[in-house]
Amino acid sequence: MKMNLSVMSLSMGLFCLFFTNFSICQTAKKLVYPKAKRTTKINKYHNVEVEDPYQWMEDGESADLQTWLKAQDQLYHQMIDKEAKEKYHKLINKFEKFHWHEPYREFGGKFFYRVKGPGEQQEKIYMLDHPEDPFPKLVFNPYVDLPDGASFLGVFHVDPKARYLAFFYHRSSSWHTIRIKDLKTGKILEEEIPGLLMLGLYRNILWDKKGKGFYYVQFDRPPEGRESESTISNPRIKYHKLGTTAEADPIIFQKENTEKYIYYLKMSHDKNYLVIKLREQIKSGHQIYIKKLNSNEEPRLILSDETAKFFYVANKGKKFWFSTNKDAPNEKVISFHLDDSKNWTEVLPEGPNAISTINFVGDRMVVKVIEAARQQLKVYGMDGKYQRDINFPKAGHIGFGPDAPNSPFTYSLLIGPFFASEIYQINSHTGEAKLMANGGGDFQPDDFVIKQVFYPSKDGTKIPMFISYKKDMKRDGKNPTFLYAYGAYGRTPFPWFSSQMIAFLDQGGVYAHANIRGGGEYGEDWHQAGIKTNKQNGVDDYVAAAEWLIKENFTEKKKIVANGNSASGSLAAAAALQRPDLFGAAIINVPTLDMLRFSLFTGGQAKVPEFGDVNKPEEFKALLDYSPYHQLKEEKCFPPFLVQVGEKDRTSVPMHGYKFVAAMQHLQNCNNPVLLRIAWGAGHGPGNSIKERIIENAEELAFIEKMLNKN
Repeated sequence: MKMNLSVMSLSMGLFCLFFTNFSICQTAKKLVYPKAKRTTKINKYHNVEVEDPYQWMEDGESADLQTWLKAQDQLYHQMIDKEAKEKYHKLINKFEKFHWHEPYREFGGKFFYRVKGPGEQQEKIYMLDHPEDPFPKLVFNPYVDLPDGASFLGVFHVDPKARYLAFFYHRSSSWHTIRIKDLKTGKILEEEIPGLLMLGLYRNILWDKKGKGFYYVQFDRPPEGRESESTISNPRIKYHKLGTTAEADPIIFQKENTEKYIYYLKMSHDKNYLVIKLREQIKSGHQIYIKKLNSNEEPRLILSDETAKFFYVANKGKKFWFSTNKDAPNEKVISFHLDDSKNWTEVLPEGPNAISTINFVGDRMVVKVIEAARQQLKVYGMDGKYQRDINFPKAGHIGFGPDAPNSPFTYSLLIGPFFASEIYQINSHTGEAKLMANGGGDFQPDDFVIKQVFYPSKDGTKIPMFISYKKDMKRDGKNPTFLYAYGAYGRTPFPWFSSQMIAFLDQGGVYAHANIRGGGEYGEDWHQAGIKTNKQNGVDDYVAAAEWLIKENFTEKKKIVANGNSASGSLAAAAALQRPDLFGAAIINVPTLDMLRFSLFTGGQAKVPEFGDVNKPEEFKALLDYSPYHQLKEEKCFPPFLVQVGEKDRTSVPMHGYKFVAAMQHLQNCNNPVLLRIAWGAGHGPGNSIKERIIENAEELAFIEKMLNKN
């Protein structure tokens, strides 16, 4: 069935909306947007003057900004067709009827997991006495255990005796708090630990061996209302002893010049050592400190490199195993004695395929490798000798639970475009993958197709891409097509299940997921080929994907939707601006769009190794050349844009979306709408309930339908 693109067509006659402080009239020629003041602000970089007329929008508390945002919010909701929104809302709700599980995680001989059932807005946590237990016990219910108005963020850790459950929650902010539940009494303890951030491994809570307390990373929280203008401040590793206040928590480790560093924490498997990883915010290399617990010894620096990364794998007493990309872009595994870490032994040499993650299971290494964007599991002994593959019945994203050093079993989530979540028990000794739970869903997976193709980019590089569609779709060059790519931080996302995408495919659409340079599809070399001064490669790869889809008769010009999320928001926006002839619409979510000033806000310094350093002339030039905000220089007809931001986002602060939309609305000289959607009170994804996410997804599809119908 073809996507109905006629429902949302607008009359080409006069269409006016009136609000208290502005009016917008749609004629056949042009939309008139809420007025945003323009200033003559100029910033100077390496003797280059760069205009920034909307820099004032970086002050999130500005009264002028708040007035403008409210007007944009009214405009957005007036422009979304209610009939089409309702159609997609019903479809998405239908395909949302599945159980989402996470892999079982073993603590103290008990097995814990999160699950969200159909219609539930937040995840609950259940406990099993053993993996085959048919009677799971509900141990955390966010509707009962959270304060009023708070949201569970899906992060929890249980102590080694399975007595206490520590969890993260927040209230309309990217700043979070830890609370603790006594699983024996069912009571929430009075103590709480504020000042946490959901960034990378900052979400780790590391319980000590006896379950008397845990280690965590804390920051100085900026003043209320000024959070987006402040950088991450004063990180320190602290220890919280149960029954005490957060104010009494001692500092276990704090580096001098704290503003320079990002901290990550791991606990050794024997719980005798704290593994502390530091990265200077503007550098990619790691420093590894080891702190012996229950001793007066200071943390020892054991590994350090300005460009190479190190990841803890396992230890047996003072013998440690780490993976690293030092002189090995696809990574290798090394081992060394703690007292002689400079003289390491190469255990598992670099192979032809990139290592993604390594789990320590049953005295073996279960290694996830990436081969042309596909994930595989291989089992190696601690001596680096290959033992066996672990084969799943289908391709998908493989997500592990925690390591299991004392058991041959671990548990894995497998998720793909047409199955929401399947949980497998992995036997590292035999290679068996046993299905334990299936999320189900109200649709027929066999009605859909996913295929992998390889297409040439501008410079001839072959790029992998996954394409999904319904089996009965006609390849007639007329199909609405959703093009997504990530291409950042060396990550390799496999197409995940999305009820929104199932709804889109059900209506005759095509979903294309391009594995462009900047990701980790072929290791660190592939990553480096798409970052900093090479960022344009990713844009070229993205554009080439659109051209290939047209050439191969999946779709045609102006029927492609450019989509990017978070780090890929700048990528998709840049592609749509550089090749407006290809794209019929762009949906840009929680993006980074001002590539000259991103490093000035919250954790922006941590993005410098990926995007580039504006203080270096060559990198500044590359940033300026592709920065979406700075490409808005003159009046022209831009494709329809929908830019979505989280009001409380501290990862990609919302000023990126504000400034970009203001600039584009000012310069748009045709009737293609430029809209701003504000998720009030939400952060970088976390903060939205399932209900809110479904509404957002339905509105996106309604916007797409209207825009592609115009073409």
